[in-house]
Formats: sequence, C-alpha cells, structure tokens
Amino acid sequence: MSEQNPSINLRLARNDELETILSWLDDPTLLAVTNTRPMTPEIRSATKEVIKAKIEKRSLWIVIRDNFRIGSIFFDSDWESISQAKSTQQTTKNSKTIFVYSKSRLDWAHLSSAFAELWRIQISGSTYPISISKLPLSGIGVAQKHAPINDTYRESPETEISSETSSWEPVKKIRILGPKSRNESIRQRLCDQGFEVIVSPEPYDADLDDEFAPDIILSSGYDRLLRPKTIRKFPRRLINLHAAYLPWARGIGTTLFATMLRYPYGVSVHFIDEGLDTGNLIARKIVQTERTDTLRTLYFKLLSATENLFFRSFSEIVTGQSIGIPQEELGKINTSRSRLQFESVMDVCPDGYDTLITDLEKLRDSLEASNAFRQALLTNSSVNL
Repeated sequence: MSEQNPSINLRLARNDELETILSWLDDPTLLAVTNTRPMTPEIRSATKEVIKAKIEKRSLWIVIRDNFRIGSIFFDSDWESISQAKSTQQTTKNSKTIFVYSKSRLDWAHLSSAFAELWRIQISGSTYPISISKLPLSGIGVAQKHAPINDTYRESPETEISSETSSWEPVKKIRILGPKSRNESIRQRLCDQGFEVIVSPEPYDADLDDEFAPDIILSSGYDRLLRPKTIRKFPRRLINLHAAYLPWARGIGTTLFATMLRYPYGVSVHFIDEGLDTGNLIARKIVQTERTDTLRTLYFKLLSATENLFFRSFSEIVTGQSIGIPQEELGKINTSRSRLQFESVMDVCPDGYDTLITDLEKLRDSLEASNAFRQALLTNSSVNL
C-alpha cells in the first residue's frame, strides 16, 4: 500500500479537530444525496461529545493526503484492543464496523484503490467483519471478502404495456409541451405520419382559450406541473416522456441521482397525474452505459431512447388501448430531489455535465461511506441525549 500510494496516511485525531469533523457531517453534498437534514444544536452538541470520547479512546483517526485532511475513520473498539487482537493473531470476526468519511469536495478522485475497495466493502453491509492491516502509518488494508450490494430492481428490462378496448375519438392534433430544440425530431416524425403538431415551451393552461384544440398533449422536457383542471380535461391523453427509469429517479437531475443512488438507468413513458412523475406507466426500458459515458453523453443517449420508446407505444396511446400500470405495484419509492439538492451535487462534479460516470461512482462510494460514518455518530448522539 505504501509503495503504491505513499501520500495517503492516517494519524490519531486531536481535540482541536472537533469542529472540522462536525462540519464534514453537515456537508451540503452529503445532505443532498442522502436527503437528510443538518444537525440540530442538541444533536450537534451530543455528537461533539461522542467524537471527543472517541478521540480520548484513541479510536478516531484522520486520513491525510499530501498534508490535507480529507477524511476520518473511527473504530468501535479502541486501538489497544485492535493491537492486542493482532498481536495474538486473532481474527476480526467479532470486531465492529469501521467507517470511513471523506470530504466530497477534496481529492475524492485521487484516493487510492485500497480506500475505494474498503468503501465498497463497507457500504455493502455495515456489520460485515473487515480485516485490518498496516495501521497506523501506511494506509488501510483490504478486506478478504465482502457481502454483495443489494440489487433492488431485478426484473425484466421492459414493462409490458397494459391495454384494453374502448371507444376513443380519433387523434388528429398533438401539442408538445417542452423546448423546441429537444422536440423537433418528435414533431417531424409525427408530422410525417399525418398528424398536426405544434411545440409549446410556454406554460400551458387548459382554462385559457386554445385555438389549436389538441386531441392529446405530450410533455417532453416541460418543467412545470399541469393544473388539476387540465389533467381532468384530458383523461389518458396527457403523456410524459421521461428520460429516467420509473419509479426510480423522479423529478430533476435524474441522470445524476440515478448514479448517486444506484438506481437503474433507463427511460419511461407514462400518463400524467397530479403528482411529480407518478402517473401510470405505459412503457419503460433499461438503458446500458459505457465506461466513456459522461453525464452529458448519457443524457442524450437517454433522450434518444425515450423518443424511440414513445413511438413503439404510440399506436396504443393514440387508439386509447393503453391504460398503464400503477407505479405503486412496483414499490413505493421516494426519489424526488429539489433543484437546490441537484445544484449541491453538481457543485462537486469536476467537469460539470462532462464528468465521467465512472468518476461519479467514485464520489458516490465516498458519500455512501460518509453517510455510514454520519449515521453511526448521530446514532450514538441520540442515545446520549
């Protein structure tokens, strides 16, 4: 380890680093990804005492890279106990969890492969025993094996379209809500099939006079919720083209948060209801990524896949055959994130939208370990209150 990356080392934490560690626990990026709130004054005070006690027990360590403090590790047993176990060649079978915290804004892309492996092991199961070696000066050893990360979306790549036969007025006019540049290809393809189509980036309200009088409305890149009266006026005639795999990754920043939250990448077509991307699914499809994909290239790949999926489902939509599948049947998943949360995470992407997905995965591993660190300390704090 030291030969591979001599610049990463550990040292015992000091009392004068209490406030620094506390500030790491309330990192805006960490809070955005985990959808958690900053510490209250009471929890902060109790957590400070927990950290102080671990420093006194010599069980809290600071991770150093090139003289920068980039994170912290704590052991649920003190260093003397660990040293004694190692001197008697005991295994760590009964050892408690080790947590690694790394600041998301500094050097996360430059951490050693051993650190990345430890994070991957740690997030796969918080109670899994981990083998430690070469402490405290030369870094962290790698566990011998690890538990697999849970796969919560093992299912077929595509959801079949539910359909029924019903009376349905012929569709002749289609209004697309969203940016003209994004929807020009869809407009042209629909026009080629004989439909009359207009694209409207402006806010739409069915209460206002609509001289165009569309038969169905498509939402594609439209960043507003439709009014309830509009939804009631177009039953099963309001369709959203969503460049993410529902019910995962609703709302804004779906490609980014799909990466950060380990959701499948994919696309969906669904009916619009009064919620945010919560209407019945018409169709969806998982999309595979490549190692060269960035946020930008993956997003455009998803847009293309969304358009293709829509046209595969189009005949069922315009004839009224598609009734969709309630998303609740696939599980209750709260995945929406706010624009502020999205911007907090984008702040740490080194190349903005051109950041590699593989680099985002490294950041995600850091944040997952950071969250485990944060939750463990706050759990101890709540016990002490």
